[in-house]
Amino acid sequence: MLIFGTVGTLTVPADASAGWSLQPSPHPAAWIVSSLNGVVCLSSNDCVAVGSYQSGSDSSRAERGLVERWDGKRWSVVPTPAVRIFALLSSVSCTAPGFCMATGWRAGGSLMERWNGAKWSIVPSPNRPRLPYAVVFMHGVSCRTSRDCFAVGEYYGGYGEYTQVEHWDGAHWATVPSANATSTGAPSSELSGISCTSGTACITVGNSGGAAAAVPTKAWRPLAEQWNGSQWTIMPSATSSKTGGALRAVKCTSNTNCFAVGGTAADKSLIERWDGTAWTVVPSPNRAHDNTLHAIKCAGTTDCLAVGGQALQSASFKGSSFGSPLIEHWNGTTWSIVPHHGPASIADGYLSGVACATSRSCTAVGEYEKSGELRTAFIERQGT
Repeated sequence: MLIFGTVGTLTVPADASAGWSLQPSPHPAAWIVSSLNGVVCLSSNDCVAVGSYQSGSDSSRAERGLVERWDGKRWSVVPTPAVRIFALLSSVSCTAPGFCMATGWRAGGSLMERWNGAKWSIVPSPNRPRLPYAVVFMHGVSCRTSRDCFAVGEYYGGYGEYTQVEHWDGAHWATVPSANATSTGAPSSELSGISCTSGTACITVGNSGGAAAAVPTKAWRPLAEQWNGSQWTIMPSATSSKTGGALRAVKCTSNTNCFAVGGTAADKSLIERWDGTAWTVVPSPNRAHDNTLHAIKCAGTTDCLAVGGQALQSASFKGSSFGSPLIEHWNGTTWSIVPHHGPASIADGYLSGVACATSRSCTAVGEYEKSGELRTAFIERQGT
């Protein structure tokens, strides 16, 4: 299982290298570890970030859902519903100040939480109870309106992993049949990110391959699926079967312009572009080792930001640690690495979500560890 972030809305600044700085971010009472996985901004004065934390006052040290909100001046922790044993929020999508949907998982299955402008509440979601040992994990969510959301992830069906797609119609979440890649041995197909441009046009991305944490990265293959309004079908990936790797996030600005990001088995960042007909690999820069991109935001065909992390040393397996956060910018011709200011003394850190509210204001979220300390959520902000 992979953990992913999500992308935000609105525009990306033309000068993506200008003015990135570390932002003071709050922590829940008695917290000991925390992380932020996704962020969305409706305006420069209204951003929402989601993730999880553990509390030292909780004897079980269980993971709890975490929501933080930016009001234009400061970040604050927003109360979320109590969830028994375990909860984690992986992504969030907002269509208006009075409607947001966050997705993730909890003990026993998927977790959906809705913001109504005043408070967060848990929304019932399907969890495949008829399957033995079935556990559902939801990674990405995309809402076009308060009555039209798709969420994607995977479930363990006792023998392997299978794609999970759910749809929100304004009143209920329901499972939507989705495709799975064929594989030798135990089946494994996961979906991590989704982007919808209309009710009949969505693309979701992830990976397929060996269904075990110790499976080498080269055994994983990028996976992309397309929604035409009635069914999900697998799209041919541009990545060579010899290259391997995984796609973690996707952003479409139209039916003929999508970027998907992730990482390859060669420890390099992976970016693919959809032109309405086929996916093609777009060259992207790398530093050090094990570069992976977790999230992407695009304003159009000539302006995108992608964020992720890079390891301090080469790693051979999926889920390896990262050395420092990574930001890359697309100017319509090439991808380039963006200078920025992450937490000092990083021993292990990465960015997992990015959102842009205006042409001069972007926010990225993630987690890091200092030497000898546990993971800590952090926020970087660009502009005003």
